[in-house]
Amino acid sequence: HSIGDDDFLAKASKIALQPGVNWAEASKGTNAIGTALIEERATVVFADEHYLHANHFLSCQASPILDARGDILGILDVTGDHRRFHQHTMGLVKMSARMIENDCFADAFAGVMRLHLHRRAESVDTPREGIVAVTREGAIAGANRAALDQVGLSNAALRAHTLTSLLGTDVAALDWPKLHRTSRARA
Repeated sequence: HSIGDDDFLAKASKIALQPGVNWAEASKGTNAIGTALIEERATVVFADEHYLHANHFLSCQASPILDARGDILGILDVTGDHRRFHQHTMGLVKMSARMIENDCFADAFAGVMRLHLHRRAESVDTPREGIVAVTREGAIAGANRAALDQVGLSNAALRAHTLTSLLGTDVAALDWPKLHRTSRARA
């Protein structure tokens, strides 16, 4: 899907920057979408950093969107004229990608207790919060990217833990019925 200024979208369509086009690096050379796909991280490609000369007028900021298993669902990209580049755009792209990931995570673990955590209480209920899905037995079913960053573990390594080994508590210490109804806890 693509939205934006009509004049810019017309310029973008001339270089095939539109939905349905393959922007993998093998097809289009260095670009933010293709690089974010390969490196699986947020990427900025500015002006003449683009491989194709026709794309040198662009400023592109892209971030992968990951599913609950950590696989790439897609790429969120904001592209514009490089003369209108704004340094805060990448922050908005990354935050928006995290919000989409958190919604996908909540959908994937709708019937499982989810603990929402962050080292700073004011960051709970923001895109930076960690979310850990825990079964009734205390097994870790999954975690979002922010939780993985906070605990310093990969998704596979985290799933090898239990609630007790990860947070030093067990399910019995939590008010499961209340947490299951609200799907919220603060750690």
